[in-house]
Amino acid sequence: MILAKPEFIFSDLNTKTIDTKRYYVTPEGNKFISITTLLGHFKKKSIAQWRKRVGEKEANRITAESSSNGTRMHSGLELYLDGKDHKQYVETKEEEVQFDCIKNHLDNHLQETWYQEIPLYSNQLGVAGRVDLIGLYNNMPTIIDFKTSRKLKKKQWIEDYFMQATFYSMAFFELTNYPIKDIAILISVNKGEDFQVFHEKVGNWMKPLHSKIKEYKGIFL
Repeated sequence: MILAKPEFIFSDLNTKTIDTKRYYVTPEGNKFISITTLLGHFKKKSIAQWRKRVGEKEANRITAESSSNGTRMHSGLELYLDGKDHKQYVETKEEEVQFDCIKNHLDNHLQETWYQEIPLYSNQLGVAGRVDLIGLYNNMPTIIDFKTSRKLKKKQWIEDYFMQATFYSMAFFELTNYPIKDIAILISVNKGEDFQVFHEKVGNWMKPLHSKIKEYKGIFL
């Protein structure tokens, strides 16, 4: 039996950047590290190696283009799922193909949109973040995260995506007492040339997430 959508009012959270790290300020005034900042710390070495390999100029170009494209896709999808015109965020024919790819998947698999872009935080974990989408997906309450990529991903490359979504589930439960056990990571590859979907269970990633948070706090706290 699937529980009905939890009716809960989420407080908006201000953000602060301290020493290049993003923090969310909770209603109680606590500053909690962003889950993306926390997980991103462990990718710095591989990113530095990639930048050295392709060169700073090319790395800057790719990073700026990828960031801009990802932001437009997220913004367009948010409008679409709200029943609004999303076309202002589709700048090229490639991006139209990319958007339609994700849109068609959601049309076929997303039964209900519950929450979009809501800030979540956990007093127990001391971490916060903003989830892309929570809804009824394949008839199950699911944490859904949108990603864009320049190449196809292997599951072992995206463990941080699963931990990020697991955090959202855990924080959502802490705030609402509503359990969400399913994760769906939707990846648009090379502006819609390919599309990947990864399904996981929250329970598989709680222990790795706890370990990663403990490791991060051992470094910085």
